[in-house]
Amino acid sequence: MRNRLKNIFLALLGILSIFIVYNIPVAQAIVQCPANDPLAVCIRLGATDGYTKGADGEDLYIFGFVDLTGVPENEIVNYKGQAHLPGPMIEVWEGQHLYITETNLGFSNRIDLFDPHTLHFHGFPHAMAIFDGVPDNSIAVNDGQDFTYFYQLNDPGTYPYHCHQEPVEHIQMGMVALINVHPLQDVSLYPDQTTALAALKAKAGIGDFKFASNGYAYNDGGTTPGTSTTYFDRAFNFLIDDIDARKHHNDETIQESKNEWHDYHPNQYILNGRVYPDTLLAPNDSTMTSGHDYIGSTSALVTANQGEKVLLRMVNLGYKTHTLTIPGITMRVIGEDAKILRGPTGLDLSYSRTGIELAGGKTADILLDTAGVAKGTYFMYARELNQEGYLSLTDILTNAPQSENNGGMMTQIIIN
Repeated sequence: MRNRLKNIFLALLGILSIFIVYNIPVAQAIVQCPANDPLAVCIRLGATDGYTKGADGEDLYIFGFVDLTGVPENEIVNYKGQAHLPGPMIEVWEGQHLYITETNLGFSNRIDLFDPHTLHFHGFPHAMAIFDGVPDNSIAVNDGQDFTYFYQLNDPGTYPYHCHQEPVEHIQMGMVALINVHPLQDVSLYPDQTTALAALKAKAGIGDFKFASNGYAYNDGGTTPGTSTTYFDRAFNFLIDDIDARKHHNDETIQESKNEWHDYHPNQYILNGRVYPDTLLAPNDSTMTSGHDYIGSTSALVTANQGEKVLLRMVNLGYKTHTLTIPGITMRVIGEDAKILRGPTGLDLSYSRTGIELAGGKTADILLDTAGVAKGTYFMYARELNQEGYLSLTDILTNAPQSENNGGMMTQIIIN
């Protein structure tokens, strides 16, 4: 009996040694997406590098995410070097089960780098640290590997997500985007549960950064537009960011050792990855194509009809504090950091401002009531004067600022 067990053990050891010696793969990459879970929403993100386009036409080297959802396994390699700024927008509903598989595609330009990446659902109350994305207590995804994060979406709100590996560098380089968790109160907009579920499934896709359907920002207890304090007719997402182009240039040209992050001096201030007037261009406008075939897929233009309520979901993932203002339209802040502004007894704690100040990592849900607002074009812009300018990378490297640069953290709100 003892000899028999010994032989079995040696046989298993021999099989294992064959896998080790010849590096035979024991499993293919698995994108976890349970088919028997009707509440499952499955998304796949690729982590890689790429180029965005500045207002002066210069390409800016970035790290970032790209949408791989539904892409056949043998075509995924084609997305290497196709990162976008911001990354894919994720729209989901409270109560759904979110599976995000992150695939590290590696870098196309810096093939000498093998940076691991993570996915950090910023501000989300995680039940398990392994899915938090902080490298100290969870798993980082190495080059060529996949990892599936799971989230039980119990708390509606506006959240950022970003890579948390070497965060000072990777966030600045562009590995940033948003996750909107819509409240279950949205279901009340539909006549029956079947229609509601069909609508939820249709809206749960990613790739369209602007989510313009009506709904509620939070579960506020109101089920009709007249009684709800968070109802909106249109919603727009804004990723606010600031960029130090020298840091990007140094990473692109294998000079990252020059990047002293305490010496951070941003020269670009962007909304949804664009500077004014590019912020007004439509999604995927051909003029936003860079020399590396990157197309800026996100617009920052807001349009609405007079009398509508417009929700602005704002996330600042820059390193500077930015103050956004809209002369002529009052900004009512109804939520902050993915929480409705209500007291313990339900008291409405929302407040109105002529300008909203957002520090790095902070989110705000702002409602614009256009009833009584005259039709026309209004501007939303960062109130700090230096954030309305733009120095190109050439300006910085040559220390020769041009006089007619476009740029700035600014867009338009058109009331029809």
